[in-house]
Amino acid sequence: MDTIELNIDGIAAGGEGVGRCEGKVYFVPGSAPGDRLRARPGRDGGSWARAEIVEIIEAGPGRIEAPCPLAGSCGGCQFQHLDAETERDAKLAILADSLQRIGGLDCIPAIRFESSPEFAYRRRARLHGRTLAGDLELGFLAAASHELVPQEGCPLLEEPLQNWVDAFRAHLAGRLRELFTFQAEFTLLEGGALELLLRVESRVGEKVLEALKDWTGPAPIHLTLRALERQRSYQEAAGAPFLLETLRLEPEGRAAMEIRQFTRPGDFIQVNRLANRRMITRVLEQLERPEGSWILDLFAGAGNLTLPLAMTGAKVLGVEEGRGAIRSARRAARENRVARARFKTGRVADLLPQLVEDQRRYRSVVLDPPRTGAPELADWLDPLGVEEILSLSCDPGTLSRDLKAWTAKGFRLEALHLFDFFPQTRHLESLAVLRR
Repeated sequence: MDTIELNIDGIAAGGEGVGRCEGKVYFVPGSAPGDRLRARPGRDGGSWARAEIVEIIEAGPGRIEAPCPLAGSCGGCQFQHLDAETERDAKLAILADSLQRIGGLDCIPAIRFESSPEFAYRRRARLHGRTLAGDLELGFLAAASHELVPQEGCPLLEEPLQNWVDAFRAHLAGRLRELFTFQAEFTLLEGGALELLLRVESRVGEKVLEALKDWTGPAPIHLTLRALERQRSYQEAAGAPFLLETLRLEPEGRAAMEIRQFTRPGDFIQVNRLANRRMITRVLEQLERPEGSWILDLFAGAGNLTLPLAMTGAKVLGVEEGRGAIRSARRAARENRVARARFKTGRVADLLPQLVEDQRRYRSVVLDPPRTGAPELADWLDPLGVEEILSLSCDPGTLSRDLKAWTAKGFRLEALHLFDFFPQTRHLESLAVLRR
């Protein structure tokens, strides 16, 4: 079969358009709802297959010209060919479908969509690079590939961050003759400073460090240089953790607050600062807080939620596996004079039974797990005395699985928020509020 004609009905969770032909489902990257396409089938999975666009016979109403010339080749964005309304509707449909199909929820509350700027919203970027005969290429990987797509300007980055990327490329160009690959994580700090975590091949580490020793910019540069192949550091940024942001929040029904957040090289942070503020605000507004009750914050990271919760007057225990993130959180607690925040270091699955043995009860659990979700939590809800769950999730599938387990314990899904942390991409962040 050379080509087939497809009508695209919607968008799948992976970001591809979905069409059907002769009983088979086809997933088509770069397609839009309402498109009529001529497509060439590719990988065949039996009842489904992938296909690539050969010709757009008739464009769907939400299709636009992608503003970035690398759209379609760079693996970072899946939705630059969709207008904002079509992208929003697709993400809402993906979340609702997952909750119903995987979570088994027949009736879900109306999803509140929390928008974000369409471009220039990222304060962190992870890029791949390589050198060749003195030239330096820096960019992102192509979709489902290790092929480097060099970029001269990403429209998703905050302008000061893009300026740092450009300056880094310009400084190293022509200084290193060896052929090698590297990974670079650029994080924009308070006041425009840069935290740069650079992972390079160990054989050239000292030479890269020498090439960067005279690099300066309009604000401080905090460089950490680590081996790409193994746990070895050539240089750790002195003075870490660093001030990430002074966060100002005005949750409805609660006092306004100002929080100094800190980060270390390699810590997880939310890359979209505006969406993060809105997300924290909604958590504070949604949470019920009876006097004297404890809140358990699982997968707490550097205290992104722990500290704001504690600053409302609640007693909060943050649990986090990453030791560096816990050090950042404790530094932030000291700087903000937050006495009601406590932290434990370790895997959530290991610490939950220990918390039960401590005989302290946690009426409310807040969690922001990795993409794998939190399947370990369900068995400990009753022993911990949990009556309320506020769960953030970056994966609708694992959230739906967890919700199915929690509702089986008697919890009801009472509110849903979808935060558009990553416009132009298939990724989304949601907040589910459950009580019993």
